[in-house]
Amino acid sequence: MTRAGDSEVASVVDHLFRREAGRLVAILARRFGVAHLHLAEDVVQDALLKAMQVWPFTGVPDNPSAWLLQTAQKPRPRSGASRDALAAQTTGRSSRSPRTFP
Repeated sequence: MTRAGDSEVASVVDHLFRREAGRLVAILARRFGVAHLHLAEDVVQDALLKAMQVWPFTGVPDNPSAWLLQTAQKPRPRSGASRDALAAQTTGRSSRSPRTFP
């Protein structure tokens, strides 16, 4: 890894977005299923954002594409609404039980 400044990181991430994001989305879409293409796109964008936050401090990794793919594959917390939508798509019902409020 080489330590990089903010402008260098932005330049690398810009390049990766333009040249690698489509390939990463395709890899993840194969794993998640085409029905969840939006999820593959979201996690790749999240990984690119994470790179912009982390790489100025840790440096650009030797293989930034592999770092992005590994980061995109890590489980991430999902909002209740998106979790419900995904559960409804895959099982036909919501993952949440009804809530009651006092």
